[in-house]
Amino acid sequence: MHLSYLGGVEPKELFKYCVEFAAPTTQIKQGPVVLKCKGIGGKDHNFLAACGHGKCTKCGHVVCTYCQITTTENTMATYCLLCGATESLVPEIGTEAAVSIDSRRQRLVDDHQFTGANDLDSDEVEDVLELMDFIKEYRAQGEAVPFPVYKTAEMEGSTTKWEEIAEINFADGGAFIADGTIDQKYIPHILEFFAAIVTFSLPDEKHTMWKIDSAIYDALPKLLIDFAAKVRVDSGYRLLYLHQ
Repeated sequence: MHLSYLGGVEPKELFKYCVEFAAPTTQIKQGPVVLKCKGIGGKDHNFLAACGHGKCTKCGHVVCTYCQITTTENTMATYCLLCGATESLVPEIGTEAAVSIDSRRQRLVDDHQFTGANDLDSDEVEDVLELMDFIKEYRAQGEAVPFPVYKTAEMEGSTTKWEEIAEINFADGGAFIADGTIDQKYIPHILEFFAAIVTFSLPDEKHTMWKIDSAIYDALPKLLIDFAAKVRVDSGYRLLYLHQ
């Protein structure tokens, strides 16, 4: 088959990624960045870098967005089509996917004190272990909360862990400072607490990952903002919104 140019006119210049269409007299310009994808079956191909690309985690070759995959075991890693298929069928030694079912079953017993692990089939072992790991991680986040919220009943009754320092009548103004019933070592902390109630964040202080923080962070004292952020696993925004 004989191929020719439309109208018989050869192109005077082309970008490098169109070099296959150049004539002997065509001037080649650099143009957009062109990379070579590994492809599959030993057949590589060129592609525009701006269209997106990655590097195979296993073999290190560059792959375009159409010639790359992830595996169910590691959705964050990029593989070429060949390495991805191999990784899915034969997990690499030392990775989580390569751990035997017996080892995972034993981890259910050792790490989660799960009874009946020996009664689960292979699919159930993987599902239950994933669920138990999630629950453990979720509880660990809760344990890391600096100021967990207690029930109101925790502050009442003979079993409470809280101790009443002072009872202050605000109608008397600052008279409590000279009140002999309050231990003087608590006075500076009480004054510091009152000052915190009316202290607001600086105008340029950021509280979230949003481009512009909600007006709530300007309307509420910093004490409440810090409290809301440290009694929950998340940012505390919903708690602030309800408090407002």
